[in-house]
Amino acid sequence: MRFSDRLRLWTMLNQSPIALTVILLCAACGASILVGGMLWAFQEQGPSTQIEGVVESFGMEERDQGSYRVMVVHTGEDRITVRAPVRRSCHIGDRAVLAQKPIRAGAIHSLKSCHPA
Repeated sequence: MRFSDRLRLWTMLNQSPIALTVILLCAACGASILVGGMLWAFQEQGPSTQIEGVVESFGMEERDQGSYRVMVVHTGEDRITVRAPVRRSCHIGDRAVLAQKPIRAGAIHSLKSCHPA
């Protein structure tokens, strides 16, 4: 059964197309507020800067897409967790250079390079 057929059947059974219109309008408003809020929060606030630190440890992080390797970098004042690509041969104690991109909700960090200490 196609979506349009289901929609037509639902309106026939409920005899209230106004209720469906209100539900769809509320869903559209909620989705637009959510998307607008995310776009606002992740808006860049300036140029990217470089931060240097020392690799402290490695681990795994679980997400909906699966698990991936992460590393903890100590920058002197902070401990930052970033993705650690397998193709890069970073070891504990190596110097890591991170790219820090400021956004409204804080900052996004990514690994630029890794050098032996």
